[in-house]
Amino acid sequence: MHENYDLTPVVLLATIHNGDRFRSSNAKEYTERLRMLLEEIQPDVVCSELSPEQLRGDATCECKPEYPEVIIPFCSERNIPIVPIQPDVKTGDAVERDLAEAGSKLDPAGRARIDSLEQLECSIVDRLAEILRQPTGLDMIQMRVLDLLLIEPLYQLYSEFSNQKVQALWEEWNQHFLRSILDAVNLSRNKRILATVGWAHKYWLWNHLSKRNDIRLLDLHSFRQFCGESPSSSDS
Repeated sequence: MHENYDLTPVVLLATIHNGDRFRSSNAKEYTERLRMLLEEIQPDVVCSELSPEQLRGDATCECKPEYPEVIIPFCSERNIPIVPIQPDVKTGDAVERDLAEAGSKLDPAGRARIDSLEQLECSIVDRLAEILRQPTGLDMIQMRVLDLLLIEPLYQLYSEFSNQKVQALWEEWNQHFLRSILDAVNLSRNKRILATVGWAHKYWLWNHLSKRNDIRLLDLHSFRQFCGESPSSSDS
C-alpha cells in the first residue's frame, strides 16, 4: 500500500484491444511497453475491462489479448487484486442481441449513416495504430488532446446519427464500468487504483469521473506530474 492520500488516485489507462490492424507488426513492443507502464504506475488495485467469467478463465477474451498476456500475469505475480468492471457474459450476450436487433430495424438511410460512422471509427483506429508503432506510442495515446481531436468528434457524430436504442445500450455499458470503479474506490481508500479500458471507454469515463470530488483522476501524464509533486507517493 502507498502512503495515505487526501483523495484516492484513480489512473485511467487506455488500451486498444481490437487491434488486429497493428498487433501483427508490433505485438511484442506493445506488450512490453504495457508491462513497463504497469510497473511505473505500481497500482494497489486494478479495475479491468473484463467480465467476471473472463477473469476466472471461464470465458475467452481473444479480442483483448493484453489481459491474458500482460495485465493478469502482472497482477498475479504481485498479488494485486483485479476488479472486473465489465458485465457478466449473460448480460453481454443480451446486449449483443439487442444491438443486432436495433441494427436490423434501421432504414437504408440510417444504415448508411452507421456504416459511415463505422468507417470513421476504423480510420481512427488505424491512426492510433500508427502511433502505437512508435516506441512510446502507448504513452502517446494516453494524451487528452488525442481524445479531444479523435474521439470526441466520433462521440458527437454517434450521438447525432445513431439509433437511440444503440446509444442507450452504450450508455448503460459504460455506466456499469463507472459503478464498478466507484465501488472499488469505496472499498480501497488510501490505495492507488488503476483502471484499464479501451480507448473509447476512457474518453467516456474521464468525462464522468472528472466530476467527482472524492477522487484524484489522473491519466498517464498527470500521474507522472503527481508523482513528481509527491515523490514519496510512488514508493511501495
